[in-house]
Amino acid sequence: MLMPLSYTNRRQETYYIRAARTAKGGTRYYVIKDFTRYPATEILDALPPGFEWYEYPYDGKTTLRKIVPTRVPPAMLETVRELTTRYSPREVLGFDVEPDAVTVYEYPYGPAEMEMLLPEILKFAYLMPVLRFVLLPGGGGYQVQRICQYPGLEGWITLETSPDLEALVTKFAPHIGQDSLVDFWMEGKQDF
Repeated sequence: MLMPLSYTNRRQETYYIRAARTAKGGTRYYVIKDFTRYPATEILDALPPGFEWYEYPYDGKTTLRKIVPTRVPPAMLETVRELTTRYSPREVLGFDVEPDAVTVYEYPYGPAEMEMLLPEILKFAYLMPVLRFVLLPGGGGYQVQRICQYPGLEGWITLETSPDLEALVTKFAPHIGQDSLVDFWMEGKQDF
């Protein structure tokens, strides 16, 4: 048997994939922690076609899911990740690629406040969504959105649209975790 395929999440938990036959002759996949409890023939050594590992950005829980198509190019993710990490005052950040956006997650306490190393914090931290950089249809521009908790406006609100992703990230990343982020209001609307 080849080495079983594994994935280790930010909590330092290692997962494997078990493929079991269903009563109707199909295959059902299970994400498991201990592959020694199952027959070696049921433990996969490669991802099933059309599937990917997915680690939930909130809490690091890991699952196997069908590949979600995305329009986000790798360069966009790398730009958001690199510039947000450079300019954000928060040290504990997470990033998630969605069908048309990159969402930035944050944890309010860093290694200095917690007196812990970053890998230890990531084992228990519950990250919250804070900013989202959306690729507009046609690929001609970007929007930055922030999460809003105001009654009646819950969800993502657009702060600014620009053809320059780097300018948006550089402008908004320093406000992650700061009161100043709520000073930015909806694009084209007067603050109330």
